[in-house]
Amino acid sequence: MENRLITEAKEYFGRQAYKRLFFSFKDRIEALGKVGGSALFSPNEEERKMIENWFGRKLEGQTISISLVQFEKRLKGSKFEELTLWKLVEMITNQPIVLRTERMAKEERRKKEYFEGLLNSYPHPNAQFIITKMLRREKGVTGLLASYNKGDKESIEILLKAISNLPTDGEFVRIPIFAERIAGNPHYFDKTTKLTQALELLLAAQENRHYRSDMDAEEKANLLSVFGLAKDDLHSFVTCYGLEAYYKDEQVKQWFWANKEKTVQNIPLRSINRIDRVEPTEGEVVFVIENSAVYSSVIDMLEDNLVPIVCTHGNFKLSGLLMLNKLVKSNTIIYYSGDMDVKGITMANYLKKKYGENVWFWRMGIEDYFESISQVKINEKSLRRLNYIHEPCLQPVIDILKEKMIAGYQEPLIAKYVSDIKQYLNANGFFTDT
Repeated sequence: MENRLITEAKEYFGRQAYKRLFFSFKDRIEALGKVGGSALFSPNEEERKMIENWFGRKLEGQTISISLVQFEKRLKGSKFEELTLWKLVEMITNQPIVLRTERMAKEERRKKEYFEGLLNSYPHPNAQFIITKMLRREKGVTGLLASYNKGDKESIEILLKAISNLPTDGEFVRIPIFAERIAGNPHYFDKTTKLTQALELLLAAQENRHYRSDMDAEEKANLLSVFGLAKDDLHSFVTCYGLEAYYKDEQVKQWFWANKEKTVQNIPLRSINRIDRVEPTEGEVVFVIENSAVYSSVIDMLEDNLVPIVCTHGNFKLSGLLMLNKLVKSNTIIYYSGDMDVKGITMANYLKKKYGENVWFWRMGIEDYFESISQVKINEKSLRRLNYIHEPCLQPVIDILKEKMIAGYQEPLIAKYVSDIKQYLNANGFFTDT
């Protein structure tokens, strides 16, 4: 092909009025793998005039559709007939045409190489699990893959470092301290959702259930707690009554005097973490109620009798989990009662999986459900979360929940709770009638 012809073609089609059009042609050719289809184009006045001159006719509409085949046919009979539109496009855009399939295959190879490299760089099982999910493009990693597609590899590697260095069971780290240690910025995890997404993937795998993307703020905070991460250690607290604590084998005086005065205590995470051992003042059983109003009513009705009873205040906070950890390490049996709805059953199941034979469900049977039934309906989507719970002791109430689709709450059971506790105290010689 003569250099003169190429030079003339570049001069003619290389004018500004043709530039945008040829880039549109390039996109269509790369998408289709051939010269074909039409390019939708919204020309300015100069571009419209140039295109109309080329086709020799008026083009109506603000946005026009230009057939690539028809444009190429116009080359025939002109001095540019030796040129194909494919060649012209590469000349004018000064870029080779790379078919979209080829580009995608190349990008997939590059992405695969990157994530396989991460498998070598981050050997921790948590990181390996998340990286493998990204390689397979499984549910829950869309945000992480989006970071890669934006060229933000740093946030991916910070996340992998974070989940490779989570606190060990029974310990906790304040999130700002954790963020500073991992990312060099105490506020790094304040806004990003990647950490909670990764933790939910890990927990879903541990609990053999599907990943949840619809967690509310309270559930996300609870998720962080499960993995030993706390926003702070003062606002996170658990309420207790009738428990004694030890530090270096010496009884903690604050707890001693609270019991002597029969006073309920709100113990912050900071204080729980400093304690070596927690156990009931009497016996080997602790009653755990998650609803604070119910808890307070039960204590009122126990008439100043010192009872080992704990309130976790809804979703498990790290303070509550650490308290239960220490009780279980003292071989304490936990009698746990929660709401009979999806969230309550899920929490009960979590405790059973975590503490095994140390957890007994309390007033969470079918008879209790019918006594506690409310007017609050549960939708089918929420009920599907119960499909992944296989705890035999919870199965009867799960079945009835699916049938009735109505929640059961603890408030109507207050008198039963008090009666149960009094029977336990009487049977063990701990109850003093006043």
